[in-house]
This record gives sequence, C-alpha cells and structure tokens, in this order.
Amino acid sequence: MGLLFALPSIGIMAGGTLAGWLVSRVGPASTLAGGVVIGMLATFGMYLSISHFPAAVVFAGLLGFTAGAIVTSAFNMATSTAPPASQGVVTGLVQVMPAIGSVLMNMVGAAVLTSTTVVVDGAEENSAAGVHGYIALAAGSFVVATVVAIVLARRQRRRPRVGSGSPR
Repeated sequence: MGLLFALPSIGIMAGGTLAGWLVSRVGPASTLAGGVVIGMLATFGMYLSISHFPAAVVFAGLLGFTAGAIVTSAFNMATSTAPPASQGVVTGLVQVMPAIGSVLMNMVGAAVLTSTTVVVDGAEENSAAGVHGYIALAAGSFVVATVVAIVLARRQRRRPRVGSGSPR
C-alpha cells in the first residue's frame, strides 16, 4: 500500500522535470496535451488495476507523472501566452484550478462510492459498480481535458511566435 501513496509523488517529480525539458523543445501547449493524454490513458488503465495490485501501482505512478507534467506545462504556457501584467494572476489560477479539480473529483467520487456501497458479512464495502463509476467519471474528465488541450495545442501551433516572425 505504501507504493500506492509514494509512487505518485515520484511520478510528479519525474513528470514535472520531463515536461520542463519538453516545453523548450515542442512548446508548452503540445507538452500539456501530451500530459493530459497520458493521464487519460492511465485513468482508463485503472480499470485493469481494480483487482491487480501491480497494475494499480503502475497507473498510480502514471497519474502522478500526469500531474507533474500538467502543472509544469500549464505554468510555462501561462508565462508564454499571458501578457506580463497578467502572468501573476494566470499562474495563480494554474495553481488553484488543479486543487479545485482534485477536491471536486474526490467529493464526487466519494458520493458515488457512498451511494453504491454493499453489505458484505455485515460490513459496508465499496461495490464494483461504484469503483467503476468513479473511474468512469475520472476518465470522462480526462477525455474533456484532452479535447481542450489538443485544441489549445493546435491553436498555439498556428500562432506566430513573438519576435521570431515564424509560425510555431
């Protein structure tokens, strides 16, 4: 169980570091889109981990990797697209929105799990339907985020770079 709690933190460090490196090579929007796609795939992979601990460890690490990549890419994107006078507010929103999203997903997921509990040997347990529902909600959120990130990456590619005169 310790691996399930430790590996996402290691994933965050690795994802943030790799995203920082990639941003300078492919741009923040493409890096953000790639991070979101990895998160979507890892969330769908959680279906495999419901009854397989090794898979749960791998996908928990990938979700941590996603968090690091998304936050790093979003900060880089905020500073490269927002005017200097707005960068503080925009980067503040970049920090606040993932926190709000995680709290919201935890609350909605807890509601799904609570509403679908079953009694096993006199004790309430999470049902398979509840766990699958929670994963489906997370996957749906990542699908929406993936669409938004890809649209944003395509839009960024079409805009000329400031000062270079050439399209990205």
